[in-house]
Amino acid sequence: MGDTLAPLPTPDQAAWQDMELTMFVHFDPAVYVNSQGGDPNVPFDLIRPDKLDTDQWVENAKAFGAKMLIFTAKHASGFAWWQTDTTDYGVRQLSWRGGKGDVMAMLSESCRKAGIAMGVYLSPQDAHKNVGCGAKTGAAEQHEAYRRIYRQQLEEVLTRYGEMLEVWFDGSLAFDLADAFAQLLQRNQ
Repeated sequence: MGDTLAPLPTPDQAAWQDMELTMFVHFDPAVYVNSQGGDPNVPFDLIRPDKLDTDQWVENAKAFGAKMLIFTAKHASGFAWWQTDTTDYGVRQLSWRGGKGDVMAMLSESCRKAGIAMGVYLSPQDAHKNVGCGAKTGAAEQHEAYRRIYRQQLEEVLTRYGEMLEVWFDGSLAFDLADAFAQLLQRNQ
């Protein structure tokens, strides 16, 4: 037993472990109506991130020793915090910054300036589009249409905002994304 070698982590696994702490930021339109997330009916005129300060988020992450920040770019409600054509429920529809606001861009810049790694959470569920947990839909044509939308959203958040060290999905997925990741990796080499 004494001469049996224990498995060793890969360099990437060891680097991830060495990060030790990560801050997760869940920012949802529901905060503007003092509710839980997942409600796709929060009126646009109530979503007013006028005082949003992503530098403050990153300062808080650094203050407790986090080396990475993961941002919920889209949660179960379907609200997109980045500029996308894939939905009519996102920052593009807000009066904030004339519809040109982009929380993903602001946060990625804040992380870059502070030397904090960034990750992204992109919910497969989308209540605004009537898509359930795991990206499950009703009819086959609806499922295929949403699969294309979700893949585009994933590509947008992974290619427009610098390196994303980690990607979070919640509730499983009803379709495979391995080829999408392979294409993104190949494009970035």
